[in-house]
Amino acid sequence: MVYRALKEARERLIGNERAQYSKLREYLAELLKSNPGRHTILDVTPIPQSLPLFGKLYICLEACKRGFKAGCRKLIGLDGCFLKGYFGGQLLSAVDQDANNHFYVIAYAVVDSETKES
Repeated sequence: MVYRALKEARERLIGNERAQYSKLREYLAELLKSNPGRHTILDVTPIPQSLPLFGKLYICLEACKRGFKAGCRKLIGLDGCFLKGYFGGQLLSAVDQDANNHFYVIAYAVVDSETKES
């Protein structure tokens, strides 16, 4: 009973996960307006009479590309972590170090699992 009440309260405050995934195209359209040189990939599986099923998302912003070329070491590190929400998956990121030894994110992706296809 308490679990259902907490879940309903959370959905009222921030919305449910399915609704958030349905807004990804709008988010990518806003990225195009604010960052024209960016590179994105959104892969979804269409389902008749329902919202499409999320597959994977890749984002690399133009400013991150330029920053990597201008001031980072030429060695890229790849890292990933598991997402613990309702849908699961993995968050993968390509990072580097700048001249101050700080981590610099070049690109990131949300995928089902870490495979050659993703």
